[in-house]
Amino acid sequence: MNTGENICFLIITYEAEKHLEKLFNSIDKKYKIFVVDNGSNDNTINILESKNINYVINKKNGYAAGINIGLRIIKNSGYNYAFVLNQDTEILEFNIDYSLFEKYVIVQPLVLNEDLTVGVDELKMNIYGFVFPYRYKKNVINDSKELIFFSGAGFIINVNNYLSIGDFDENYFMYYEDIDYAVKCLLSGGKIFLTNDIKIIHFYKNSVSSLKKIKQLLNSRKIFINKYLTDLWRKLLFVSKFKKNKNLISQEDKLKFSKYIIKKTLMGFNTKQVPFSIMIFFNFFMFLYSIILKTILQKSLSTKEN
Repeated sequence: MNTGENICFLIITYEAEKHLEKLFNSIDKKYKIFVVDNGSNDNTINILESKNINYVINKKNGYAAGINIGLRIIKNSGYNYAFVLNQDTEILEFNIDYSLFEKYVIVQPLVLNEDLTVGVDELKMNIYGFVFPYRYKKNVINDSKELIFFSGAGFIINVNNYLSIGDFDENYFMYYEDIDYAVKCLLSGGKIFLTNDIKIIHFYKNSVSSLKKIKQLLNSRKIFINKYLTDLWRKLLFVSKFKKNKNLISQEDKLKFSKYIIKKTLMGFNTKQVPFSIMIFFNFFMFLYSIILKTILQKSLSTKEN
């Protein structure tokens, strides 16, 4: 196979019957599709079988576990690159410089909303450990560039690099598994790239509209903060320490990431993904503490560096 023929698609599904027709129709028939299903009880499996799509059932459940299962199958099938997609996506454009796959561990397409505004091009982290799309709902700007984080809604991964960097952390049932893996790439020297030559639409319902999703988001944030931020940072955010190890990294790597990301963190929220009233309320009441928090942490990390 040449590089272009050596890419396939990996889709993680759960109760996906209303999405699959649109997604499959957007993928060129020359590409192989693999599916990992998280125990759907609707018509998903019947649709997959009717289309002769290769699928396996993920008994562990969870998006991260599904990705890990799928990528191992894909590697054993002889593919070096996998385009991982959420079930509620659609390929809009697929024009790619395949040499990017060798240079970068992850290549992220431009993720668009249904109205073709920006869904995700660049993710930012604020001082409180929340990650959000910086230009959400803005008009598209053709600006391919290297990124810190990538979106799990859609990304192309070099499977050989995946094997060397390691699995997606299955402690995250939903949310932050992509952010976690981006940090693993960073700590191992791997790079992430955004290309506007590939565009996907993500038919996404904002997570802040669901209390269940908010609870899951906060739990995943807690895992991330315990794993990657210094203990002082965690304490200043009033996040409790995990009693059991959840794939925690070394103190050296935790300090390395904290030093790196503190300089790039935002003070509050600045995105249309968060409702305007909540964003203004949070930023107004937390702005002073944001300044205090960042000052303390920068001083602490600077002292440890010296």
